Amino acid sequence: MRIDQGVNGKRAEGWAAGVLSVLAVGAAFLLVAALCRTRMTDTDVWWHLAGGDWIRQHGGVPRQEPFSYTAPGRRYIEVHWLFQLGLSWLYGAGGLPALSLLKTGLILSLFAFLFARGLRAAGGAAGVAGGAARGSAALRRSAAAGVLMLAARACQERFTIRPEIVSWLLMGAVLSVLETALRTGSRRMRRILLWAVLPAIQALWANVQVLFMIGPVLVALALVAEALRFLRRPVPRDAPDRAVDLLVCLALGTLASLLNPYGAAALRLPFEQLFGHLGGESLVSRTIVEFRPPLSGHLVTPSIVAFVALLALTALALLLNAGGARALDLLVAGATLYLALKARRNIPLFAVAALPILLRNGAAAVAAFGFLRRTGWPLRLTWGPLREAGAGRARRAVLVPALVTGLGIVLTVDVASNRFYLVQPTERWWGEGEIPYYFPDEAARFVDGANLPGQVFHSLSAGGFLIHAWGGTRGVFIDGRNDPYLDGILKTYLEAIADPAAFEEAVRRYQITAVLWPHNRALEARPLLAYLARGQGWVLIHLDPGASVYLRADVPLPRLLGAGPFAGGRSRAEIYDDLARRLEEKPFDGPPIREIALGQFFSVRCAACPGAPRCCMITPCRSNARGA
Repeated sequence: MRIDQGVNGKRAEGWAAGVLSVLAVGAAFLLVAALCRTRMTDTDVWWHLAGGDWIRQHGGVPRQEPFSYTAPGRRYIEVHWLFQLGLSWLYGAGGLPALSLLKTGLILSLFAFLFARGLRAAGGAAGVAGGAARGSAALRRSAAAGVLMLAARACQERFTIRPEIVSWLLMGAVLSVLETALRTGSRRMRRILLWAVLPAIQALWANVQVLFMIGPVLVALALVAEALRFLRRPVPRDAPDRAVDLLVCLALGTLASLLNPYGAAALRLPFEQLFGHLGGESLVSRTIVEFRPPLSGHLVTPSIVAFVALLALTALALLLNAGGARALDLLVAGATLYLALKARRNIPLFAVAALPILLRNGAAAVAAFGFLRRTGWPLRLTWGPLREAGAGRARRAVLVPALVTGLGIVLTVDVASNRFYLVQPTERWWGEGEIPYYFPDEAARFVDGANLPGQVFHSLSAGGFLIHAWGGTRGVFIDGRNDPYLDGILKTYLEAIADPAAFEEAVRRYQITAVLWPHNRALEARPLLAYLARGQGWVLIHLDPGASVYLRADVPLPRLLGAGPFAGGRSRAEIYDDLARRLEEKPFDGPPIREIALGQFFSVRCAACPGAPRCCMITPCRSNARGA
């Protein structure tokens, strides 16, 4: 009877462990989905959409700069053309909700693929080490779910509608195919994978995203790992064949990279992205946050903390399994870590590579050292009653997935309540669609409808949106694309927003007659906006809750010059009430970022009033009523 009760108890605990581990996996993917559900705040998606629209309209890819008046005729290479084409079609069919579904679907697919690959790697490693007991399956599944949540938090800053999310998938596919090819005992199957499948992936990658040369680099790392096998004694019999197959694969992959509309000319872009603009060594990397090193101390977010934790766990797993770690794992982890440490935008590259490496080496180390069997680790590190409750393997298999499930739910609630994003704001907020007045859509329509002569100066962040909003009828000064603006234009822009004299020089050089500036970028252009507010040749002609538009006072458009927001004797109370009413008509249920941005605009404007440091934020500068 006691034996039967013991058997039944173990079966019940095993069943509970299995159910809870499935719930842990569900909680992990719920967190990933929650991190994908953010408001549209990324401006780069708009120039990608405009690029796709251009390709559809012209029936081919652009060869010269199509959108900027500061770089007309410049040679232009758009490696992302295939992604942009699909994005344009999808946006036309379903708008922003369709793009959001695409992003969520791709990211969930990536993490599902990584989870399956990591779980398979962990199971295989534990089996080789002699620890693949049936009761440990729930623990491995729960551990994989926990690592998945950590990787998702590390990557979440890059959960945007950009072609790089396709690169993550393709990189994961290349690593998986390489691993399968080197594991198979069939030479024919190995050659199919290396000589057909990988070159096909590479040809697709070369038409989707600029980091496509990572594919051949991974093959080269596999070739180095194979070369290291020749140091063994005796040399494995299949080592020469595998090395030759990889060498042919590397050649085919490099040739496949040429299968794009620009041919060999496209090959320079990946090297510039990977080495030219990373690490804070160039003007681009010093200006744009995503190109800065993650450990530079600038903008330490929960993603950076998660990245450091993922790095530490991966290093620990490799150290504990030093004798059994694969050479390819070490090389791939080192290469992707180098890229991640150069720029925070590359953190997902490390996460994609590290997740299965961590699980494989962690499982092998745990099984080899017998931590779970002999010491109850990692429960030894937890609160005493929990450690006692988890004294047996079966009970640990219940407790660990329960803890992972609870953690996943807590983190998801944290994301859905915006508390996660408020820790260190990075312009990501929970929800769907655009934030009303976040983009300068109303100001863009005003400029377009007013048919202003000359060119418009604007913020770098607004450039991508304006490309799409104006539909090619008006050029932009600068936007989130780096390549067209490397020959001095970015430097000119930064000087113009910091120095009124440099701004006026840019005005003369590019025949600029208007300035469109979003309120959420007011502080970064404080000297320029203060100069415009003083009315020294510029007049505020449009003001809405999202942006302002200034016009040169000598432009022969008296109707616009005399019809600004402060014209006609409007009181400050009327202006305030009008802006407040419009914000209420289009509410945003997140933090008051629009109100803060509007306040920053008025604070800069009123600080420019001579002798009026305490000027009400919505009061026009009395020192120059016409300039107001």
